[in-house]
Amino acid sequence: AMEELYKQLEGGLLLDDDALSSNLEDVLQDVLCVMESAEDSGHGYLVTTAVKEHTRRITKRCLRLVATGLKSNGDACELLIGNKGHGKSVFLRVLEEALQGFFKERLVIIRLDIGEACDAAVHPCEAMRSALQRVGVIVETGIEDVRGFLTVARQQLHKVQKGLLLLLDEYHTVYQDDSPTRKAWRQAMYLIPNISLPVPHRISAVVTGSSAWLRRLAFGHATVDEVKSKFPGYHGSVMNLNSQRYSCHFFQAIRTQAELQKMVRLLNPKCSDEEVNQIFVWAGYNLRSIEIAVTSGYDLAYTYNVYKHGDNFKELLEALLEVVVDSQVTPNPDVPEVVQLCQMVRVGDIKGFKDRHKDFFEAADHGAIRYDDAMDLVAYSSPLLAAYMSERKYGALNTWLTLHLRLCLRYPYGPHGTTAEEALRQCVAAKYTLTAFSDNAADRLILQIREPSGKGQPQATGQPQVKVVRHSDDTPVTADKAFKYVLKEVPDNYVTDAVWFVENGDTIEMFRCQLKLGESAMSYDDATTEIDKLTTKFTSNHIQALKKSLGVEKNIVCKYIFASTRDLRPNKDHKTVIDFAKALGVVIWDKTYLFKNIWTDQMKGWAKSVQATAYVV
Repeated sequence: AMEELYKQLEGGLLLDDDALSSNLEDVLQDVLCVMESAEDSGHGYLVTTAVKEHTRRITKRCLRLVATGLKSNGDACELLIGNKGHGKSVFLRVLEEALQGFFKERLVIIRLDIGEACDAAVHPCEAMRSALQRVGVIVETGIEDVRGFLTVARQQLHKVQKGLLLLLDEYHTVYQDDSPTRKAWRQAMYLIPNISLPVPHRISAVVTGSSAWLRRLAFGHATVDEVKSKFPGYHGSVMNLNSQRYSCHFFQAIRTQAELQKMVRLLNPKCSDEEVNQIFVWAGYNLRSIEIAVTSGYDLAYTYNVYKHGDNFKELLEALLEVVVDSQVTPNPDVPEVVQLCQMVRVGDIKGFKDRHKDFFEAADHGAIRYDDAMDLVAYSSPLLAAYMSERKYGALNTWLTLHLRLCLRYPYGPHGTTAEEALRQCVAAKYTLTAFSDNAADRLILQIREPSGKGQPQATGQPQVKVVRHSDDTPVTADKAFKYVLKEVPDNYVTDAVWFVENGDTIEMFRCQLKLGESAMSYDDATTEIDKLTTKFTSNHIQALKKSLGVEKNIVCKYIFASTRDLRPNKDHKTVIDFAKALGVVIWDKTYLFKNIWTDQMKGWAKSVQATAYVV
């Protein structure tokens, strides 16, 4: 059957698209069948609609390549680009296995990670020469003569009616520097479809890249300054692959939530519908992220870190939000808001970003957006990132987010959905052998402060109420129980994030700790203002009210702690925050002290895994 098909191809009977289609379907089914049975990291390979489209196009080209050669150089090669993690590398590997199994020795396939090949100084002529020798095609030319090699190779392949297909991954790495090997690969990829010979094309290439810059680089649209800003080691001219010779296609293996659900169930058949939804919220349609989420759990601080480290494109992410919100349609209960938040919008609709290609490329390379520069369309890559931007702008998270996701977005420094303040209370409890209630526990204990008021406003006269109570019903708690816990103070306008008690002889020491997280330095004025509030907000009247509610006779003495991961700057007169705090009897827990004495191993492990550098020394 194979030989009959080849005869038909060689006779020119199938070169018409309509005539080719029926036979192509049979061939395609064989190829896809092999792909579906392929192994991908210990599980089967999911053949999606996108995979079928790309496979159909490349298989059709290969059929012509081995039969008669490609008469036109307009479709000899292609550029396959897309965001990191969308499945390009796996697709090439699985495609190679399927095509090789179908075409046998009629099609020579070379699949390389071009970055690794260049690092190992693998010259394109040598890579092709050794592959062709295995099927009896001998090409004798000098290794430095790329044009001469490709000319002879094409002629030799035509004589024996074979084809050569190069599948080159990570092609953007050829622009990293001007080493002889990278120059040779750039030259080879340009020449393959551009050499004019009397014999048809017998060599084709599919080159992929995850850099958003690749299409602009490859087709000569990038300026020299843009290239150098992205690849400082590249000093040559920008070689144009020729968009008339290379067709450009965008690869995203998963396009729908239904396909994502199939992928998740392929990885873990026991995943519930709710788990599938939450994985989608975090990962979007990124295959690599989906696999990490299913097999290892998902790091919700990733979204915050994308924004935090994206100094070059924060403004773009904020401007994109306005366009996305303005273009949202009437809410449909059957369509999650997340789909609307991640819809593609026109670049031209984003005010202030005309011709600012670099911002879009940087954001895409960092996984923040999906960017189709050919169609001038852009979208948030992750629903969670869209939600984070919405929270920053409007202060109200979308209803489809779970409580766990809400906490992680609002308190990016907290581990696994824990607020930063709750994390502090848990660590203090571990250090002093106490207990810290979860902020979500129904019967959690809190230190409740109520001021005397009239018409809702505090009065200068009267006494405040200060009690340790059970949050669910305001039931007061006596000292014997209250002293076993690290407490949250409510309301939080007394600038204290953690409160606990230690009995010390005739006195009860009440530790009041404020936490200031962040990575930027804190000015002297800001820090001393906070310390001053810490020591003055909770007065002797509050202490007397607390003694009465707890039923204790011993004196309660306040001990103040100012905890901060931020560097504390001196003022212009070289006065330090530490000296100011010491004069008021306030203890400073700086970043080093917190790491060595307060943060638990769980906290340290979480901080390192998500690069929450405010926690790590």
